[in-house]
Amino acid sequence: MQVAVFVRWANSLAGGTVRELSDIVDTKFLSIFVQLITGDSFISSGSRIQDISNALRLIDSDECFSQINISELIDGNPRVICSIVWQLIQVFWRRFAPADVRDQKMVEALKDWCAERAQRFGVQINDFISSWRDGYALNAILLSYNPELFNMNQIKDMRAVDRIEHAMSLAKRDFSTPRLLQPKDFSSEHLDKKSVVCYLMVLYLSLLTEVPSSESELEPQPFEQPTESLESSKSSQSSMITRQKIAVKSNSQSMIDSVSSSGETIQTEIEYPLETNLEQIPSTSSSRRQSQQTSENFEIQSCKSSTSSQKSARRHGKSMEETIVEFEECLEHVLAWLLEAEEQANCMKSIEKDDVELVKSLFKEHEMFMQSLTESQDGVGRVLHRGQQLVQKMEEEEAAAIVSQLLMVNTKWERIREISMLRQNQLQHCLNSIQIEQLESIRKWLDSMEEEIKNAPPLTMNGNEIRQLIDTHAAIQNRIENEQKIVRGLSTFVAVVDESDSHFSYENLEKLLQSVGQRWMNVCEWAEMRARQLNGLSELIPQYTSAYHKILESLDNWEGVS
Repeated sequence: MQVAVFVRWANSLAGGTVRELSDIVDTKFLSIFVQLITGDSFISSGSRIQDISNALRLIDSDECFSQINISELIDGNPRVICSIVWQLIQVFWRRFAPADVRDQKMVEALKDWCAERAQRFGVQINDFISSWRDGYALNAILLSYNPELFNMNQIKDMRAVDRIEHAMSLAKRDFSTPRLLQPKDFSSEHLDKKSVVCYLMVLYLSLLTEVPSSESELEPQPFEQPTESLESSKSSQSSMITRQKIAVKSNSQSMIDSVSSSGETIQTEIEYPLETNLEQIPSTSSSRRQSQQTSENFEIQSCKSSTSSQKSARRHGKSMEETIVEFEECLEHVLAWLLEAEEQANCMKSIEKDDVELVKSLFKEHEMFMQSLTESQDGVGRVLHRGQQLVQKMEEEEAAAIVSQLLMVNTKWERIREISMLRQNQLQHCLNSIQIEQLESIRKWLDSMEEEIKNAPPLTMNGNEIRQLIDTHAAIQNRIENEQKIVRGLSTFVAVVDESDSHFSYENLEKLLQSVGQRWMNVCEWAEMRARQLNGLSELIPQYTSAYHKILESLDNWEGVS
């Protein structure tokens, strides 16, 4: 889904020339993007690698592309290209966002904007996934800019997908906002934060062309959001957690809890707290049903046989059936993904501690895997949330079956998470150790070479000594060439810094790398200059000696004649 969204976004800028993800890193699109961002035309060098490098440098004011491996872009690595596109989107934001927010992080600015606009109609925005699935948020934002578009009560009885279609159609018609997402995408298990943020950014910039309604002019229409949606919003707002844990207590004290923990390398969000006590299922279910019925029709208690009561019961039954179907669909998708992720986690290559380039490759590969966990964990949270809703509405025996399914999901999720975190720590420790050892080795080599340069004998006029100097310097150049393979690896140095280790803080590590780089350049420059001095000297000295002796002989002859 993310690939499709990024392609549509690029296509909206390039006028239909982008058909697949790899086209975004093609010279044709990059030249359009460079001109869009900088205002200058892009001149191709004829080399695709050079063109990509030049284009990224022109739009990279903050050096956010400095660590990109161009060869991976050429090879069409989808994850690397998606990473580049996400950075291009943020560059686009900094270029075209209003001056008062362009220096703010795009995600934060958009979330603040969405929350402020939607709040006028009583719609809460808590995240970029669950808050958008029912379609109210998109409609509320549009209505905040033009209160004459429609009435919020008109969309209340629509299905979620129809509400989203309603909003996206209006955005396309009235504000020329391209459809980067489809309405059904918002209910997909594969919906990710970046895709939603990309669409909201385009919507935001499109709406800027319209004159916003002032707060004094805009009077929010009376609108009552369905109880279920409000409960979901409140639930998602109350907790931002990185992992969810289901703990089973003995007998009737079964509970579903949400436990938060923090990780250094990867930050995650699950928006569904689980705080359901199964021991209180009957009373909780009864009170919630009673509360919903009371809010819909106060006369139900005194008119059990009335038509309104029958309709309410049918609506409740339909809602229950839909909730069960949605839960089963969610569960099926999430279990399939969990099995795939678990297999991938168990089949990861072993860490070769003697090959730094291989460890770097494994580290990058695992980062992508961790990113996929972050993007997919919303589906896990959604299954747990929907399971919670069912548990609150079912009898204890039926609820126990749901709990067992939730436990299975959580157990697999926790296992994958533990395996991935353990491997990440191992890769970090291994990569850090190898790179530091490699850096120390280069420093010792430079110490030795600098000492050898300091003691290098001066040039001489003796032919035999010159030939010996040439042979010695050829050996030095071979050593430099062999060491260059190791030094080149520093260009892709992965900074894994332990904050508790003051000796290798980020600043110290950066200074150390700069020092090594400068010393290496000095050695290379000396070797090049020395080679130029020695080049052809062995042939020149005999010629000089011969000419010198001839001149002396001529001078002696002239002196004899005189």
